[in-house]
Amino acid sequence: MEAPPPKRVAFQGPCYLKVLVSNSVAGAIIGKNGLVIAQIEQQTGCALKLSPSNMYYPGTEERILIMSGEQEALNDAIAVVLDKVLEQQQQQQQQQQQQQQQQQQQQQQQQQQQQPPPSPESSKKDTEASSSSSTAQMQRITLRVVAPKTAVAAIIGKGGQQIKELQETTNAKIQVSNREEGLVERIITVSGHLEDVRAAAFAVAASLQRDLNLKSQMYVVYKNISPINGALSLCYGQPLGLAVPYPSLAIPQAQLQQQQQQQLQQQQQQQQELLMSQPCEIFLHVPEGVVGAVIGRNEGLCCS
Repeated sequence: MEAPPPKRVAFQGPCYLKVLVSNSVAGAIIGKNGLVIAQIEQQTGCALKLSPSNMYYPGTEERILIMSGEQEALNDAIAVVLDKVLEQQQQQQQQQQQQQQQQQQQQQQQQQQQQPPPSPESSKKDTEASSSSSTAQMQRITLRVVAPKTAVAAIIGKGGQQIKELQETTNAKIQVSNREEGLVERIITVSGHLEDVRAAAFAVAASLQRDLNLKSQMYVVYKNISPINGALSLCYGQPLGLAVPYPSLAIPQAQLQQQQQQQLQQQQQQQQELLMSQPCEIFLHVPEGVVGAVIGRNEGLCCS
């Protein structure tokens, strides 16, 4: 009989972070039946949530990972995520090396009858050089942090001084994406050797905690809905806007006002239906003495 999975950690702050990960890294973080992600939470004390397998950050093919906990727990979780990124990168490079070796062997077999095989010493040197170069490449990784656009100025600093000092201190390369229309976030890309990326990610995460909009942007679902009659556009987490289309033909004023009023009512109804369909989580602090009354005997009340 399999042991039950570890208990998950509540997503309740006080510190937060949103990053982007590939599908392979997301799978490594989740693990079979969610066992690994639960173990990471127990190990670090940081809560983790991932977007569904078919839900990517707008304009990318990367999934959204949000984290929540004390600053130290958040840093521990960042370190674990970076380890997973490196592991997946190493696995991919090993697969590529194996494919290259197979291709080289096939080419050597085809040329054996025409050319003598290379000397053992030469072959050994080539293998060592290839292995050394590959090892150096495997140590360079990239982490993409999603930050509120209101927090980016503090990271860049006046005249880019802050981001320049951070790069010099950590030896990591840090780049900030351009503003994207319809999004309230920008992507901070941190790349370099593992230890350098880790140090820079810790610093970026700490700086983001001072932004008042950070907590409100801890969602993993982004929905782009095509305009309905040119009047409705929604991006999950963004306010809805109304735009009443102007008529192309001359219409009496009373009739025009009536049509606009009907369109407005339809749009408001559509917006309400869309908002009601969005996922929602509510966290309540319950005194210890009344937990039993809320849960009920054998958890009958909360699970019924």
